[in-house]
Amino acid sequence: MTAATATVPATAASTAPGADRASEGDVHHGAPASGGPPHPHGVRLRHRFQAAHRLPHLAGQCQSLHGHSWTVLVTVTAPVLGRDRTVVEFGAFKAGFRRWVDTFLDHGTMLAATDPLVPMLAADRGKVFRFGAHPDPLVDGPRDLAAAEHLAVTLAYPTVEEVAVLLGRVAHQVLAGVPHAPLARVGLIEVEETGTNAAWHAPTYPAPGPGDPVPAPSGGITASAGTPAAADPGRPAADGGAAPGGAAGGGGVAA
Repeated sequence: MTAATATVPATAASTAPGADRASEGDVHHGAPASGGPPHPHGVRLRHRFQAAHRLPHLAGQCQSLHGHSWTVLVTVTAPVLGRDRTVVEFGAFKAGFRRWVDTFLDHGTMLAATDPLVPMLAADRGKVFRFGAHPDPLVDGPRDLAAAEHLAVTLAYPTVEEVAVLLGRVAHQVLAGVPHAPLARVGLIEVEETGTNAAWHAPTYPAPGPGDPVPAPSGGITASAGTPAAADPGRPAADGGAAPGGAAGGGGVAA
């Protein structure tokens, strides 16, 4: 199922406040393309990145290492606009989300932490992002990579569904650290791995406040914007992520 794209009509885009930003082609005003919270205000960010993955637990061609040109759409909604009459500060939100994706995923390989290709690629200085890893920054690499992989600690495999869950957590973290309207929240994450295969994820965690931590997934991991995660044992999953070794999840729909 290919995710639909809602765009601003040309007449509205030319007269509405912020029309110069909408015309950039990567941020769209309006309702989520595939549903989402019934908030009256919303904006959408589009970003593309190139990355490889493989899914050895599934039968078929995806057991082999292969790559995609991924497209991600992030919808942020709010019941009311902020004092500056926006849902979120686009510049800061776009920069933060794109920086994370480009730093940790773009032109890299997403693998399960148990995949035997991980040490092989790492030994050859390959860029690898692990799902289901419990990284030690003193052993596994730089502290920023360890903090980033904490966001995927409860995600078993890089399926398109779980990539959507991961990017929802990233978007929530970025939103918490930039100016946004009261009760603005990440409403929907849509991820396309090909022109015909896509998944979506609608996070259930609440709107962030300034400096709020990312909601802890199953396994008790939290991470404030820009800081490593801290343990919080016993806190339930907030976004449908699967525990390491469990079934791939995330509320996505692939076709």
